[in-house]
Amino acid sequence: MSRQRNKTRNKRPVQKQQPITTQQQNHQQVVQVTEQFSGPIPPPDVLERYNQIAPGAANRIIAMAEQETGHRRDMELSILSNEYREARMGQICAVIIGSLAIITGGITAVSGAQWAGLAIGGCGVVGLVSVFIFGRKGIWRQQRDKPA
Repeated sequence: MSRQRNKTRNKRPVQKQQPITTQQQNHQQVVQVTEQFSGPIPPPDVLERYNQIAPGAANRIIAMAEQETGHRRDMELSILSNEYREARMGQICAVIIGSLAIITGGITAVSGAQWAGLAIGGCGVVGLVSVFIFGRKGIWRQQRDKPA
């Protein structure tokens, strides 16, 4: 009898499940379109839309881009010519200072102070050589590390 009791205790009454009613859900979808371009002149379809909004806008945009390009070219040319002029002046000054050091060292050595003349002239030569060697390495590093 004890076995039967356990069996009856473990039985659970079966409950009937009612069907789940589904409600129709409204879904809304949002689409976002992003157009992106690089450079001074937009793509032709965008230029056409500009012309629809403001007649002649495309011509003004193109003229503005041409002016900007010309200005940029002039600025780059100016920067390059200034850099060249600075480099040339640096070389001229280095030659003058180095030559003066060598001449002064020679005059000092001939006057009887050979060691002092050697030090003055030697420093002039070492200074010139080191400026040209290390200066070139610095320029090479700048060009190497410069982003394209």
